[in-house]
Amino acid sequence: MRAKEEAFRILEAALSIASTGVDEAEVSLGGGELGMTSFGLNQLGPSVDHAVEVLAIRAAKDGRMCRVQTNDLSTSGIKEAAQEARTKVDHLPAAAKGAGLPEPQSYELTEAYDPETDATRTLDRTMLASRALMAAHKGDLYASGLVAVRRGSIGLDGSPGTYAVANTRGLLAYHPATRVTYSVDMSRAGGLNGFAEDESYSISGIDPGQLVSTAVKKASLGAEAQRIGAGVYTAVLEPAAVGALLAHLGRTAGAARMHTGASFLSGREGDKIADASVTIVDDYAHPLLRGTPFDVEGVARMRVPLIEDGVAKGPVYSWESAIRYEGQATGHRDVDPFDGDVERAQHLVMTGGDATFSDLLGGVKSGVLIGRITNATLLDPKRLIITGMTSGGFFLVDQGDITVPLSNMRVTVSLLDLLANVEGMTGSAWAEGSVVPALRAQIPLT
Repeated sequence: MRAKEEAFRILEAALSIASTGVDEAEVSLGGGELGMTSFGLNQLGPSVDHAVEVLAIRAAKDGRMCRVQTNDLSTSGIKEAAQEARTKVDHLPAAAKGAGLPEPQSYELTEAYDPETDATRTLDRTMLASRALMAAHKGDLYASGLVAVRRGSIGLDGSPGTYAVANTRGLLAYHPATRVTYSVDMSRAGGLNGFAEDESYSISGIDPGQLVSTAVKKASLGAEAQRIGAGVYTAVLEPAAVGALLAHLGRTAGAARMHTGASFLSGREGDKIADASVTIVDDYAHPLLRGTPFDVEGVARMRVPLIEDGVAKGPVYSWESAIRYEGQATGHRDVDPFDGDVERAQHLVMTGGDATFSDLLGGVKSGVLIGRITNATLLDPKRLIITGMTSGGFFLVDQGDITVPLSNMRVTVSLLDLLANVEGMTGSAWAEGSVVPALRAQIPLT
């Protein structure tokens, strides 16, 4: 991640080159630095420090538009990428008048950069990881997980996001950020495990001791895992399980998907689709998320209700969708490393309730506790039918008490059905990239 002045200098030079021979041009800088220390089966793995920097050029001509990326930020590298963009846009099929590029925006900035986190290096990460290893040895467990520090706009997988944008209409945007992630999975013989994870823009916002203690406690509970039969169970879902399901709601909340019938919002705006206690918004500025205040095009992000008091609201709009469908642009265009240009809600916040975790368990006469849902896959985007596997702590609950660990099972559930029948919620916390509560509902297991 480059400093603001340097980033703007590069963007200005690149825009001067990229704007030649086209109607409009946009340039953006993405990426940053990722430092990661992983550990598995009580052994420290090699620490990785990975830097990636991408300059993206988007050229528009006669309603056609294309994007080209380069890792070469020299003058010759930028010229080569700009020429490639001009050649590609000239050979695209004729198009109707496009949306064009966005005009200058006003941004509500978030404080997402922490100097102490920026200064964290390999030794610091190793010391944090060692807390999990020492606890595992003490408890006769096996610890696996990671400590990751990010600077700029880069994912845990190393994929570059966007932290600075400029275009020929005068738009100019920059946003510095840091993120730290601490993830730990404790396991023991028989495949039993306990998982805990947290993330913050600031390293002081993470409590490794509490995360390790939570994972140890889950992995140490009970004897051999038992099996239960398929059926519908009263279940308490921890925030990580709720977050894994909710992510698919965000991926289908775009205006284009809604208007083509491929969203849970399609044909349902204004309808009651969840319990009145359920409110879900996309809010990049939430203190636990602190996202970039603009999208990949530099369009200002807005707080968008998706479900409010159980009623379908939304959707989120990219610049293009706002013009096509006569809506208001909300800053929700992204570039996915696998799916290309996408329109989605990425900063989901689900309002919680006033129940304690003990309250949720106390309402279960016979049921289960689900710590996490992994490999969650969307089967039906309109009904939000999702399938995945329980993980990270799956237990039998009897008369409000967590009793024995269970062998993991498959969850296949309509998220809309689940949200329509919420029986109680705790306050919300960060989990799986969203801010969500633990909740109690009926869950089918096979």
